[in-house]
Amino acid sequence: MSASRKMGGLDCTVIDHQVGASGPDVGVILCHGYGAPGTDLVPLASVIAASLPADVRVRFLFPKAPILMESFGEYDSRAWWELSINSLLTAIESGQIDVLKTVRPDGLDQARTLLGAACEEFLEESGLTWSNSLLGGFSQGAMLTTDLALRLEERPAHLAVLSGTLLNEPEWSTLAGEGSAMKVLQSHGQLDPVLPFAASLWLRDLFAENRHEVEFLDFAGPHTIPEGAIAGLAQRVEETARQKLSD
Repeated sequence: MSASRKMGGLDCTVIDHQVGASGPDVGVILCHGYGAPGTDLVPLASVIAASLPADVRVRFLFPKAPILMESFGEYDSRAWWELSINSLLTAIESGQIDVLKTVRPDGLDQARTLLGAACEEFLEESGLTWSNSLLGGFSQGAMLTTDLALRLEERPAHLAVLSGTLLNEPEWSTLAGEGSAMKVLQSHGQLDPVLPFAASLWLRDLFAENRHEVEFLDFAGPHTIPEGAIAGLAQRVEETARQKLSD
């Protein structure tokens, strides 16, 4: 069952898999990337669900980024915050990618506040907590969900960082060393022309150095989500469901 909802000020798509009157066992919150339509990751719900046992009940939340990029003339092309693609490509082409990891984007705080409110409404309505939920995203959505996860008092059971990168390093380094450890699924293409592979290793190391459990999936491909990462998401959803049912 799929429904369009307003949560925390964001337009969202909510999809139930095997959810009955007793509600879901697991919540999955996934955020799309820069320039994509708000429904870009919605097809993942059916792909993940197809890999799950019949008794696993999941509710998916796919929030839409608040900025509609009308100036680009693209239908439903959205962003969590505005960025300069030309500046990014220039930095990559000149080999100055180190500067990217210290950037604290304008609009990050506002996007995080909106997403956090949507997540809290989703969890409360679903009878879930972060302890039985997976939070993640692709590209810019991965950066945003990482920023949110690091600031939560109760962190998600799993964080999925799909083709993300390290931002705001001074603050993230401090936050990563505080609070409870997370289980992180991270994937990144070795041939990624948008966010360099080397930058994904910075983020992986930041997690690992601060006792977070990281499963890092690298693949010989571009800026995309590989099949292995989707299989990893399904595995973690089932693991979270089993943990809840055993408690």
